[in-house]
Order: sequence, then structure tokens, then C-alpha cells
Amino acid sequence: MRTALLLAVFAIAACRTGAREGGTLATTPTAGSSAGVSPTASSSSTNQAGRMEREQGFIASLHSVKTTAEEEALAKRELETARTIPRLAVNLWANADAELSANALGFLSEIADLAIVPLLEGPMRSDPQSAVQALNLMADAELALRQKVIQRVNQLLDDTRPIPPRTQVGPKPDEPIHPRRVCDEAYVAMRRLVHFGESQYGSVVEVSFFYSAPEAARDKAIADARRSNDWRRAVNPADDDGGGEHEGSPGAVGPLRR
Repeated sequence: MRTALLLAVFAIAACRTGAREGGTLATTPTAGSSAGVSPTASSSSTNQAGRMEREQGFIASLHSVKTTAEEEALAKRELETARTIPRLAVNLWANADAELSANALGFLSEIADLAIVPLLEGPMRSDPQSAVQALNLMADAELALRQKVIQRVNQLLDDTRPIPPRTQVGPKPDEPIHPRRVCDEAYVAMRRLVHFGESQYGSVVEVSFFYSAPEAARDKAIADARRSNDWRRAVNPADDDGGGEHEGSPGAVGPLRR
């Protein structure tokens, strides 16, 4: 039945896409075709052609963007389109009969992070079990996405390529500005991911101090942080033996100020 739900929602999406673009959906034979094309091959070919058409339309839209307002309008339109089916699934889970509702819940669990916002904004079933199901869906999807971000940040901590300097605006700073590297920005991202509860002011101060430190000191801070239990567990949640050189996360500038 989950397959039937997928076919239904994608059919609805195709209809809405055709209506939005002001076009018509062509009907093609699916069985007994005189050309001898199987239904599966015909459907695959049609889907590929439709996908290519949508991609080319999006590229054309990007080329036509000239102002910030046009950029925002395009983003809003595409965001609404991307969330159409997940929102439909949330509504079906909340309001459809038991069988279709269960299939919609299964669909939402399969699309992972794409379900988070529709679940937050959509209707909820009134029973406590459904509230817990929605909670677990959102938390599991967010944690899975977060783990992917952490893995990418960890990779970029090894990237020492310099970042082109920004254009200086205003008076010349008193302290020399050290060139930033990709790994420096990855380290700042690391702090944002593992330093829960840090005040915004404290974060700004610590990060500013880190950026102003010499390259060798920044390298040491990065190395120390990567050996911390907090980051080791973040990169590999299964690695929770309590070992490592440091207890807790050393912070952006703890090692630098000593």
C-alpha cells in the first residue's frame, strides 16, 4: 500500500506542476501499446523527460533573476513546490482512514529531513501516540541530517586552503588581520555544533579571539578540539568509552589563552 501512496502523491504533484506551468498533461498508452513499449519503460521515460523539463525551467528562472525581490520570489515558489507532497502526507496521516494514514506515516519516515517543516506546521492527530510519533520523526530526521553536517565539517577541518579576504570597510583595524582558511571556518562551525547553551556574546568574543590568533595557535586549537570527547562522540556517536586526551570540549580559545 505504501507503493500505491507514492504513486498517488507523485501523480498529484505532476498534475499541480502542469497546472502551475499552464500546460496540459499528455496521455500516453501504458498497456498494449502498438509500439511495444512496456508500461514501466514508458513511465520511466516520461518521468525523466518531465524532470529534465523542470530542471531546464529552473535554470531559465535563475538566469532571469535580476533583483533580490525576484530571487526571494523564486525561492519561495520552489520551496512551496518542494513541500507540497510532504504536506499532503502530513494531512493524510492526520485525517485519512487508518490504512492510508499508516501509509502516510511510513512515507514521512522515509523522506527524513524533508518531513520536518511539514510536521511542525501541519495538523496533528489528537491521540498521544501520534504526538510521540511526530516527535520521534522530527528528532530522528534532525539528528540524521546533523550527523551528515558534522561529517562534512570534520572533513573540512583538514582543508587548509586560504579564503580570499573580504573588502575592508571602515577604518583600518588596530590588530593585524590574519588570512582565514577553510579549516578555520570549519572550526567555528564545529563550535556552533557542539557548544550548546553558549551565549551569543560569548560566542562572538571567543570566535573573534580565535580569528585574531596566529596560524600555529589556530592549528593547535583545531587539533585539541578534534581530540576532545565532545567532538569524538559527535563524529562517531558509537565511540563513547569516555577516553581521549581531553574531558569535554576545550572551547575555541581555552588552549590559546593559557
